[in-house]
Order: sequence, then C-alpha cells, then structure tokens
Amino acid sequence: MQTERAKAPVDFTTLQLHNLVYEKSHYLKAIKACKDFKSKYPDIELVPEEEFFRDAPKDIKDLALSKDSAHNLMLKRLNFELYQVNIRYSVAKYYLEYLAFCN
Repeated sequence: MQTERAKAPVDFTTLQLHNLVYEKSHYLKAIKACKDFKSKYPDIELVPEEEFFRDAPKDIKDLALSKDSAHNLMLKRLNFELYQVNIRYSVAKYYLEYLAFCN
C-alpha cells in the first residue's frame, strides 16, 4: 500500500515525460515538413521590379501588406499584376462593345 502511494507520483511524472517527448517529436516533424515545403514562389513570373517601380500606381506602391519587406514587395507586385489584368480586361470589353455597336 505504501509502495503504491510512493509510486503514483513517479508514474504520473513518467507519463508527463512521455507526453512531452511525443509532443516534441510531433513539433519536430511539423518543422521539418515546413522546411521541406517547396512553394511555387520561385517559379512565379512577375513584372520585373524595375517595371513595377516605374509603372505601378502610387497607391499600389504605398501599400503596407506585410511587415516583411521582401514579402511586402511580392504582394505589391502581385497587386500590380492584378491591376494590369483588370485594365486589359476593361479595354478588351470596351473594344468588344465597340465592335458590336459598329456591326
């Protein structure tokens, strides 16, 4: 009886230790998976930075989308790409309407 009472805290502490070891291995696996992740970021073809700084509207250049400057620049360049696509879409739509009106 006395042995069981003395053993209980040791068993509890051992169980806590096993749980922490398991949790540590889980986190290490998650960290490895994140480090091994291959994103499409290097393969994305964006407007060159020089063109972005030369042609992008001021409101897009002045956006603060992230605290990380490299990530912020990437987001601004993506927004500029979207801006350019929207302009091309509007011009194409206007041109098609014009053609339909002329015929």
